[in-house]
Amino acid sequence: MQHGNLFSGDVSELIRAFVVENDEAAYEQLGRLALQRTPQLIAYAKGRGVPDPDAEDLVQDAFCDALKPESLKAIWQKHGEQVDLDTHLFTKLRGRISTYTRKRQRRPRHLSLDSLLGTRGEPTAEPSLPALDEEVDSRALFWQAIYDCLQNDLDLQILWLATRTTDDSGTQSQRNCLTLKQVAQMLCISHDNARYRWSQATKKLRNCPKFYRLCLEIGLIDDGGKNHA
Repeated sequence: MQHGNLFSGDVSELIRAFVVENDEAAYEQLGRLALQRTPQLIAYAKGRGVPDPDAEDLVQDAFCDALKPESLKAIWQKHGEQVDLDTHLFTKLRGRISTYTRKRQRRPRHLSLDSLLGTRGEPTAEPSLPALDEEVDSRALFWQAIYDCLQNDLDLQILWLATRTTDDSGTQSQRNCLTLKQVAQMLCISHDNARYRWSQATKKLRNCPKFYRLCLEIGLIDDGGKNHA
C-alpha cells in the first residue's frame, strides 16, 4: 500500500529535522499530519471489531505511541529517508488493537452495570468483582477508578467489604459474601447507613464516565453504552 501522497510535504525530512536537529516546529507539523489520518485510523479499528468510542481511544493511544521522540528516533534509525509515517501510525494502532482484543477475550462479559453493581439497596448475591483478583493490575485500576469517582474512604470500604468473597481458608470463593449488615458491624455504623451509602455509591458509579470506561476496558461489562447515562 502506497502512502507517499497522503501527506503534504516531505515527511521523512520532518522526522529527520526533529530527530537530528531537535526541530520543535517539525515535530508540531508531524503531529498535525498524523491527525489528518484520524478518520482512516478509526475506520481501520472499527473494521477490526473495535466498537465506538473504544476505537477513538485506541487511535489516540496509537498517536501517543507513534509520536514519542524515542519512537520517531527508532524508525528514523531503521528506515532513514524511506521512513513512512502512515505505516508507522498503522503499526502502532495494530499493536493497540491486539492488546485490546486479548484483554476482552480473557474474561466473560457481563450484560450491564446493573449486573455488576446490583439494582437494589444490597450487593448482588454473586458479585462479579472477584474475577479481577487473577490480575493485580486490573484490580488496582478498578478500585482506583472507584475511589476517584466516590472520593470517600467510608464508601470505598463498604463496597470493598461487601464484594469480597472468601471461604474459611481465606481463598476466593462465591460461597461466603459479607452482607451489608455484617459490613456495618465491622465498620461500626448502622445497617441503614450502610444500605444508604451502598445505594448512593453504586448510583454514582453508574453515572461516572471514568468508571464506566474502565469497566469496558478491562472486560467487566459489554453493554454498548445502553446502561450508562
